[in-house]
Amino acid sequence: MNPATADLPLRDIHLPATLTWWPPAPGWWLLAGLCLLIGLLLLWWKKRPATLRLQREARAEFKQIVQDYEQRHDGPQCLRKLNALLRRITLSYCPRERVAGLTGPAWIEQLHSLSRTPVFDHEAQELLTRASYRAAPPGDLAPLFKQVEDWIAQLPRRVEAVQMNEARSC
Repeated sequence: MNPATADLPLRDIHLPATLTWWPPAPGWWLLAGLCLLIGLLLLWWKKRPATLRLQREARAEFKQIVQDYEQRHDGPQCLRKLNALLRRITLSYCPRERVAGLTGPAWIEQLHSLSRTPVFDHEAQELLTRASYRAAPPGDLAPLFKQVEDWIAQLPRRVEAVQMNEARSC
């Protein structure tokens, strides 16, 4: 001990500053980020099947319509079923009051507005709008089947996005 400092009073023990809850340690930040990521993944996982279910069910019903046609060769009945399927799919994306009453070119325009590109050619448009009401059986429906299948494949992935987008024609 130094005799020069022996007369000075001793200082008290200095305690560390009190710990505060903010800012949290890096481990807590990682845990919060991980919890957020897991929450977003669960939300995405829950919502994903709902957005693709429509296409899955539409494809299954479309295959059933094609199989029925291949067995019975009833063209007008097949066209009525195809139109009903297309209308139900469109009603899933667009409000009923805008879609339910559409016929002719307006109906085809609505179908084209849901796909990325116009899918139905002139013959397919004629079959969808008029041929199901004629007594004479339509010609070959294979091109129409291919176009309907392409239309279903091009449907938007999210039903809610189309319903909320007012710029679309539906």
